[in-house]
Amino acid sequence: MKDVVILCLSDLHFWKGDANLKFIQNSFLDAFQNFIRENREWMPEFITVSGDITQNGDPLEFQIAEEFLERIRDIIHIPKYQILTAIGNHDIFWGDLVKGTKGEQQGNREKYYEKMKKYLDTKVLAYRELSEEDKKGSEDMVSFCKPYFKNYTDFRQKFLEEFFGIKLSLWQKFII
Repeated sequence: MKDVVILCLSDLHFWKGDANLKFIQNSFLDAFQNFIRENREWMPEFITVSGDITQNGDPLEFQIAEEFLERIRDIIHIPKYQILTAIGNHDIFWGDLVKGTKGEQQGNREKYYEKMKKYLDTKVLAYRELSEEDKKGSEDMVSFCKPYFKNYTDFRQKFLEEFFGIKLSLWQKFII
């Protein structure tokens, strides 16, 4: 049986304000391409990106990440759906939660975390096992959180569409 090689990337923190970004990307990609050229048996069949893909969850940062992953795909020739990603706290677009004074920001974040914790505590149960009241609360939470996760879900959708060929609205609804 053949071994499966997975390229694991984490905490990339692509930031639209990073003046050295292109140099760092090109240095990594050149080294990676040389390594693969000399070690074909280590050609990855999957890529995992385990959170903190961006610094601030900004759409431009996700675009930078997508271009970087496309360049890796050019080297290893895998389909988009073989790129698996997970969201990290830096991939959330905080929007209004980071406006105002430091005290206001902290208060906004505490309210958000309190609401999120309550939601996640109910998600331990399967959705179908929730009471009608909890289901309504769960749907309210999805509506509350969706704007913060939208940039990530748009980014992730691009990789899944190639495989499924459809918009995965149900997946996007319950991504969190």
